[in-house]
Amino acid sequence: MHWRAGLLLLLSAGCIRAATDHERLGDAAYAKALYSDALAEYRAGVRAGPTANLEGKLGLAALHVPALHEAADAFQRLALLDHSRADEAATGLVLVAREAERTADTVALRESLGGLRTLAPDRASGRVALSLIRAGKLDPVEVVALMPAALASARDGGSVDTLLLAYGAALRSTTNCEEGAGVFRTAYRRVQDAGARNRAVNGLTGCALQLGDEALALKKFDPAAQWFETVVALDSTTAIGRRALLGLGHAREAGGDLVAAAIAYQRVVGADSVTDSLGLAARSRLAAIGSAEPADTTAEKKP
Repeated sequence: MHWRAGLLLLLSAGCIRAATDHERLGDAAYAKALYSDALAEYRAGVRAGPTANLEGKLGLAALHVPALHEAADAFQRLALLDHSRADEAATGLVLVAREAERTADTVALRESLGGLRTLAPDRASGRVALSLIRAGKLDPVEVVALMPAALASARDGGSVDTLLLAYGAALRSTTNCEEGAGVFRTAYRRVQDAGARNRAVNGLTGCALQLGDEALALKKFDPAAQWFETVVALDSTTAIGRRALLGLGHAREAGGDLVAAAIAYQRVVGADSVTDSLGLAARSRLAAIGSAEPADTTAEKKP
């Protein structure tokens, strides 16, 4: 058993010497601005025996090459190996983020931002968040979390408009349509670009229709009518607009306002160039109103 322990010690010492040799060779290459050579030596040193020093040097060499994904990984490993150097690692990640933003490397940008949010949340740049949101590289939960920082970094009205539309879409995707509707309404009032305005309308009408349906199912007829009216004010002819008119008719009828209900149903029928399920449902309710039949608020509203 003693000879085995001795062999392990010899092997360990050999690895340490190898790592040290590679670090020394990497330092010499780095000093001559031969960054690819330095990176290769630091990689070999890490394979032989990872240390915080090697990881930090590997990160800097990779940053110069640039190999930004590798640099971000190295700086995060530096912090794991030596917690007292977390600030140094965060500085490295900030440098990676800046270079990734300059070169439009969204993979490295996202990785550096993730590392910063773990190591130094106060240094997670709003500019980085802004770039990632613009590039569409974040999931909805991340967009919602990073939006305040991104908005604070927006330098012009167009950037704010873009962020508001992304924020509304993220809120809608995370089932927070009520707040999302408010964001889309703000964007609709701000934007000048026709494409952006259409996105705002689509987001607002989609959320308002969903909220109207939910309120109607809960027999909250006045709130339901208000949401449906929000849709109709922007769109009364497409499938979404006609669904909102039908829902508005149901809400008004269930609330006892048969005249308003009949007007809404008639608008569905009037926009019915080809008879479909929406038109048939509206005609059915118009006939029912004539015979004082109670409304069935669970009637099919989808085309």
